[in-house]
Amino acid sequence: MKFKKIIACSIATLMSLSINLSNNVKVKAANNNNSFVKAEGTKFSVDGHPFYFTGANAYDLFTYGDGDSSNLSKSRIENNYMSKSQIDSLMAQMESDGVKVVRTWGFSNESWHGFETAKGVYNEAEFMEFDYIMQSAKKHGMKVIICLENYWDAYGGINKKLSWEGLSGSKTQFFTNTNCKANYKDYAKHFIDRINHYTGVAYKDDPTIFSWELMNEPRYEDTTSNENVTGKILRSWVDEMAGYIKSIDSNHMVDAGLEGHGSKYNFGGDEGNPYVYIQQSPYIDFCSAHPYPDENWANLTPSQTETLMTAWINDAHKVVKKPFVMGEFNSHNNKEAYWKAAFDTIDKMDAAGGMFWNYNYRRLDDFTIMHGDSILDYYKTMSDKMSAKNGSKVIDTEAPTAPDNLSCSAKTSDSVSLSWTASTDNVGVTEYDIYNGSTQVGSSTVPSYTVTELAPSTTYNFTVKAKDAAGNVSNSSKELSVTTEPGTSISKVVSPVFSVPSGKYNSTQTVSISSATPGATIYYTTDGSNPNTNSAIYSSPINVSKNEMVKAYAVNAGMKDSDITSASYTIVSEPQSPISIKYTISSDWKVGATINVTITNNGATPINGWQLSWDLPLGETINNFWSADYTTNGLTATFRNANWNKTIAANGGTQSFGFNVNYSGVLTSPTSFTLNGQTCTIQQ
Repeated sequence: MKFKKIIACSIATLMSLSINLSNNVKVKAANNNNSFVKAEGTKFSVDGHPFYFTGANAYDLFTYGDGDSSNLSKSRIENNYMSKSQIDSLMAQMESDGVKVVRTWGFSNESWHGFETAKGVYNEAEFMEFDYIMQSAKKHGMKVIICLENYWDAYGGINKKLSWEGLSGSKTQFFTNTNCKANYKDYAKHFIDRINHYTGVAYKDDPTIFSWELMNEPRYEDTTSNENVTGKILRSWVDEMAGYIKSIDSNHMVDAGLEGHGSKYNFGGDEGNPYVYIQQSPYIDFCSAHPYPDENWANLTPSQTETLMTAWINDAHKVVKKPFVMGEFNSHNNKEAYWKAAFDTIDKMDAAGGMFWNYNYRRLDDFTIMHGDSILDYYKTMSDKMSAKNGSKVIDTEAPTAPDNLSCSAKTSDSVSLSWTASTDNVGVTEYDIYNGSTQVGSSTVPSYTVTELAPSTTYNFTVKAKDAAGNVSNSSKELSVTTEPGTSISKVVSPVFSVPSGKYNSTQTVSISSATPGATIYYTTDGSNPNTNSAIYSSPINVSKNEMVKAYAVNAGMKDSDITSASYTIVSEPQSPISIKYTISSDWKVGATINVTITNNGATPINGWQLSWDLPLGETINNFWSADYTTNGLTATFRNANWNKTIAANGGTQSFGFNVNYSGVLTSPTSFTLNGQTCTIQQ
């Protein structure tokens, strides 16, 4: 949805609302949150069972908490930066109101609650909050659609990405600019590869995720009248980005986030994002649309809304041959009539699901839906109706049609690129297996594949078979004979590997890069761009002290260049305490020692009264002390100021005390100190 961002004060604790449970018998759906949702034909399924749903948008879940990025510590992130109670409360309310899928933003480029606050700079605190959102969604039995980018300007959007590249003017530049596309992929990979620090599960392996959404309401409008209608450039971007996501996450669906505008539907205009053509991309799993029927520019009646919904669903099912999801929806007025027009049509036409905009805990506008709103009585009835369809298991025994028109689109001395017409299936094709004779040489989820590592001047006989989710296999395509080009087979340099894997670290990492190919030269970058022969040559380990994406590839004379490999590092340094301790062993006679301790206050505020504690190693006892009072509690030693040295001045002020210690074995120094309950830095 296009909307003006509303800045609201963060509420520390969401007002608890009592949830009255009806005595009516409710449909209890099976727990689907442990398995992935798949698109099969025009339906969704989980473990072979149908998956119909009602859902809601809760776009700003990621803003719950004070979002203060200054002076962050893990404790502040967990207890202040995010508000777990607000997240859990809203999730519980949505669950009680029948929400099965929640669509939410996974983007922001602002300093407050930003995911990527500058190009390639990822805010670990915000991703930690999203980790909690995912954990809470799973706890409350909901799937999550994660939207990765915004066409509109709220929370940054693609205009912000253009500004990072020094570009201004038309938003259309985003979809063709090489740097913008590379940054989009880097951000998607950071999100997808991330390991949830609460659950220990990588996002790409988390069945709580329903789908990755490429962008909220993408358009490529008003460059030419022809492009407004054809949508070729946006389709190219969708193919590239969705294909990339599929290449690193084979578990989850991808959707485009379209509004469904178009003169064909008498709803909005032609904006370079034609509903059918964009969503026919082989990398997009289902169709979406966003009806707002009583907006001034639309001005549809409830009856006309039914007609619009019918047209979208028909095109999704009969032309695109994919499931339909109403990704957003609401009306300013006459909610009952409009909601019934939309959701009843979804039910009547056996569409997969529908979602409304926008579930929230505070009233923002006409489109806000809050727990207790009367329209949710109808919505909960529809939720039960949709869930009731999820009971019987789909038994599929029908095989896909055989792939047709197998052809060679390109060949070299050691590779052949094949393409074919996609097979059809009553449920949905999931994979193609490619054969040379009777030997399988590869598989693909799309109707094309490049066979590599072939011999020069050699004839190969290729066929392709299609498979569906039930394991049914089609007949073979017609055989295609292809002879590779003459030439000498050239070996490929082994791709570089990194001594330190991608991840989050709390200190500078020394990273070595190596290739198993002897004599290979490695080129690398640290700004996330793809390296080439003009990039830095690797000669010694790299010190990574900030958030960086390191990419590398290797070359060697007479060989093919290696693939580019990458590692992403997030360096999160715990803030240094303003109080430091110097623990000095001034003399040591093997069974006892004299210790001097100096406290330094590097903060801006004087300390008026101090108490320093640490744990004594086993076998150590303190018997004499000066310039401080001493007490012990078990193994914890505590020194308190004397009357005359209670104040430690700010900005480098110090106080010292000392003691004698008896010990047996080896004398060791403490590894941590607390002063007035605050952890201290240890001076070496």
